[in-house]
Amino acid sequence: MDRRRFLALTAAAAACTEGTDSGLDSGLDSGGDSADPIGSPERAAEPSEWEPEGTLDADAFAWGIQTGDATTDSVQVSIRSNEGTLRVVLVVADEDGWTRDREEEHPCEHRANFALDGLRPDTAYRLVAYGSAGRSAVARFRTALAEDQDRKLIFGVTSCIGRPNAPWPNLAFVPGEELDFFGLLGDTVYADDARTLEEYRGFYDEAYSTEGLNLAALSTSMVATWDDHEVTNNWDSEDVAESRVADAKAAFLEACPQVRGPDGVMWRSLRWGTVVEIFVLDSRGERDASVGQYLSDAQKAWLVEGVTNSPAAFKLVFNSVPISDLSDLLGDAQAADRWSGFPTQRAEVLTALDDVPGVIWLTGDLHFAALTWTGKQGDPGAGQPEVLCGPSGSNRNPLAALYTGDTTQFPILLSEWNWVRFEADAALGTLRVQFIGDDASVLAESTLVL
Repeated sequence: MDRRRFLALTAAAAACTEGTDSGLDSGLDSGGDSADPIGSPERAAEPSEWEPEGTLDADAFAWGIQTGDATTDSVQVSIRSNEGTLRVVLVVADEDGWTRDREEEHPCEHRANFALDGLRPDTAYRLVAYGSAGRSAVARFRTALAEDQDRKLIFGVTSCIGRPNAPWPNLAFVPGEELDFFGLLGDTVYADDARTLEEYRGFYDEAYSTEGLNLAALSTSMVATWDDHEVTNNWDSEDVAESRVADAKAAFLEACPQVRGPDGVMWRSLRWGTVVEIFVLDSRGERDASVGQYLSDAQKAWLVEGVTNSPAAFKLVFNSVPISDLSDLLGDAQAADRWSGFPTQRAEVLTALDDVPGVIWLTGDLHFAALTWTGKQGDPGAGQPEVLCGPSGSNRNPLAALYTGDTTQFPILLSEWNWVRFEADAALGTLRVQFIGDDASVLAESTLVL
């Protein structure tokens, strides 16, 4: 199967829920050497769990702690509380266990939002907040790898965390993985009926106090973007009041802490050593269908330049709506709400990235899981894979299970609730992809080989 110069896909012996093998032959080449190739080093084990002083106040801190966009020396923090001031304690892993790094006080109006700076690269931290009557649960995060550092990275991604599958049992298994980070690719809340800041905040309060997302967010830092339901279904700036979008965006940024990109935009990149660079798109806030603009010219140029020049082995594009040509699956259904409805920009981006090694698109939105090639054979993007991650909780789309056509472009299709676990090994040039179900089973898996 000729997929230009990029990836070979290898079956990893797991079957889809229908019981069929993914049907892919190994693309690994040992170069004639019978010895096993040496991969990137494993991450050192973290100390046993830290037990802070004080009594857990599960009512006052029902929403947990959210950390986001970890870099080599910082992390963004969001803590929901009804108290005016919070005392925060941070501890850092060392050879003997945990050492107090700092204690700070932060004002809180609905949420306390702040950055923790001056951290060490590739280091485990624990964080706890104190109120007047007790403390929060402990939050865990790791900082990003140093610029020239290489080790195996393990991370997760999902989207579409709707109420039908609450309390989202698949996400309750995330803490056991001690992930490096976790991606939220949109529709974290379904706030279609909200109109004011307080109403939008209420949806995040509900989501983060629900067990699955609460536990997942406490266990690792998040990298988040938004899609339509953070504002309202399939919203367009011409149809929704500017004040409503502003309130929705404010609530999203409060609850999903993140580093802002150039000039305060939500598109940004995060680097994890020589292994991964994450390019987080905002494909909602700058969209203008009247002129065929899916991304602003500035965002498009930033994406192409950044991915092209990235020294990381894997360039992960966090993309809230699929860029894959899904016409064989969906026909023209809702094409206007996908990249397919903006064919000029789609072709420009895929063509510009076709000769860049290691580009992987990660996306959500459609309520089914898949591993696809973004373009049909001979079209732009034919050598670029895309992984549809989730849904973790929204109504499942049965289309993936019902499709009986040619699956050459769609090696994996699943209509099950899931999140996706990734293992990136830059030394081997492999990215293992595992779709994790509600019972922690691997629904399907495959390995992308550079």
